[in-house]
Amino acid sequence: QQLIFYSSIRMEAAKLLLLGLLLALLPSAHGVSPPIMNKVEKIEKIDQDDAVAKPPTTIRLYLIRHGETLANIQKVVVGQSDSPLTKLGQRQATALGNSRMIKDVNFWRRYSSDLQRTQHTARLVDSHHHFTLDERLREIAKGARQGFPKSYTMDQCIGCFKERPEEIPKQESSDDAWKRLSSFLLQLLQEAGDDEETVQNGEVGNETRNVLVISHSGTLRLLLHKLLPDAHPLLQDSGDTTGALEDSKRFQIPNTSLTILDISITPNLESHATESLSLEQKITAGLITLNSIDHYSNM
Repeated sequence: QQLIFYSSIRMEAAKLLLLGLLLALLPSAHGVSPPIMNKVEKIEKIDQDDAVAKPPTTIRLYLIRHGETLANIQKVVVGQSDSPLTKLGQRQATALGNSRMIKDVNFWRRYSSDLQRTQHTARLVDSHHHFTLDERLREIAKGARQGFPKSYTMDQCIGCFKERPEEIPKQESSDDAWKRLSSFLLQLLQEAGDDEETVQNGEVGNETRNVLVISHSGTLRLLLHKLLPDAHPLLQDSGDTTGALEDSKRFQIPNTSLTILDISITPNLESHATESLSLEQKITAGLITLNSIDHYSNM
C-alpha cells in the first residue's frame, strides 16, 4: 500500500510539471508568446538601452583671464614667472564675481592656474568656494622673452642673456602647450561622463556641467584657436607662441574677460577606439560668449 501511495504522488507531481510546461508554451493574451531571456541577456539589453538613451555629457566652460597686472601696464612679457595684480585688476575680478554671469551659475567644478596672479583673481571672483590649482592651465612658457619688454625681439632677448649668469627660461611650442591643455580638457570630459550626478542647465535631456577656469591670455588664445578657429578672424593665426606676431595682429583677450563655450565628446566616438584622433577630432565645441567685459561698467 505504501508503494502504491508513493507512486500516486509521483504521478501527480509529473502531471503538474507537464501542465506547467504546456502553459508556458501557450500564446499570451496578445497571441504572441513572450521571449525568454536569461539574466545575462537581460543585463546586456538594459545596458544597450541606457547607452542609446543617454545624451552626450556637455561641459560648459567659463574661461576667464586673470586681472590686470603690473607687467601688463609695463608691457613686459611674464610667461610662467609672475606679476601682482594692480588695484584695477583687483576691481576687475571683484566686479566679475559680482556679475550675474558668474554669481547665478551653479558650478560643478572650479579651476585655476597655479600662478599667483590667477590664484589672486580666483579668490576675488569667488571667495566662498575652493578652486583646484592645475599647472596645466599655466601661461605658455616664453623662453628668453620672459621678463623683457614686448617690443624686444627674440634675438634681442637672447643677446641679453650673454651678459647674464642665469640660464634662459624654458620655452614651449604651441604643440607643447596644447599637449598639456588638451590633457586637462580630456580628463575633465572623461570625469564628467563618469560622474553619476546629473546637472541640468535648462536644456531637457542634455547633461551640462558648468566649469569655471581662470587662466592666461596665451593659454586661452591657444584653446580657442584649436577648438573654435572660425570664431574670430584673428584666431586663425593664434597658434603662434614665439611672439613673432604684432599685438595688432594677435587676438586680444582683455583682463578678466569672460568667454563661454560648450564642449562634448562626439557620441558616435565614445564606443570606438580614439587613440589616433586629436582632441579637436574627438569633441564638438560651440561658442556662447566671446570676451565679455560687461562687468567693467560696475567697477
